[in-house]
Amino acid sequence: MEITEKKVKQEAIPYNCVSQTFTISREAGKWYVSFAVSASYIPEMKHSHQKVGIDL
Repeated sequence: MEITEKKVKQEAIPYNCVSQTFTISREAGKWYVSFAVSASYIPEMKHSHQKVGIDL
């Protein structure tokens, strides 16, 4: 496997945390990285929508 430089989306985590694990996966020909972190404080997520619809 060859790793080349790619443009990635970077977003800082706005609170202190420690990286626990990360997983590199490939799905439909695209590569993804998932991180798991440990944090003493996790802010509440604010959603802009009150309702969610699911298509079956």
